[in-house]
Amino acid sequence: MRGGRVAQSAERGAQRGRQRLRVLRSALCALSLGCRTARGIVEDAPPERDAPARGDAAARAALTRDDELAIDAVIVTRFFRPSGGQARWIDPRPLGDVRDSVADARIDPDDAWADALRAATGHPRVCVYDADADEACAGREGGVLRFSHPYAAGDGARTFVRWWPARRAGAEGPLPARGQPTFEMVFTMARAGGGGWRIVSQRAITP
Repeated sequence: MRGGRVAQSAERGAQRGRQRLRVLRSALCALSLGCRTARGIVEDAPPERDAPARGDAAARAALTRDDELAIDAVIVTRFFRPSGGQARWIDPRPLGDVRDSVADARIDPDDAWADALRAATGHPRVCVYDADADEACAGREGGVLRFSHPYAAGDGARTFVRWWPARRAGAEGPLPARGQPTFEMVFTMARAGGGGWRIVSQRAITP
């Protein structure tokens, strides 16, 4: 009996810890990152941890390259839009189908997609995270964004985005240093008129 009470107490403590983490992430997004919530609502986090799978090849293949660029551009400009002189850097390496730091680190960059996304946002302070590029973002703070491919979900789509705070590099080079805390979000998207997309909802991932 005593062991059961201890286990229940430990589980309640773990739940409170996950709640505090979700509150911290929401506060960071609202107060520190300059995120926009004009599009979409904040979803409730799941009661347990998110599964490691983000999606699969079939769900990726159901969406076109144009869909991917349109979805990612909306997320950058509507939610992560640079504010207060900040900048946003697009990591050209897509996140994998499974949430795994080792596997994600081995993925090759997609420079053509990153350049196209930068152009699609139409914002001068959205840049590609590329040390060889002479960017308008140099010397600024802000954030680095790494996107998954979008995955078809019913009539819409889901896309995962990982965020790192960006600190001014100074003499270290043209790219900012990636800071902490970092976290991942999932965006639920729906088709809009004219072939576009809109954000339906978003929430932080609980790993």
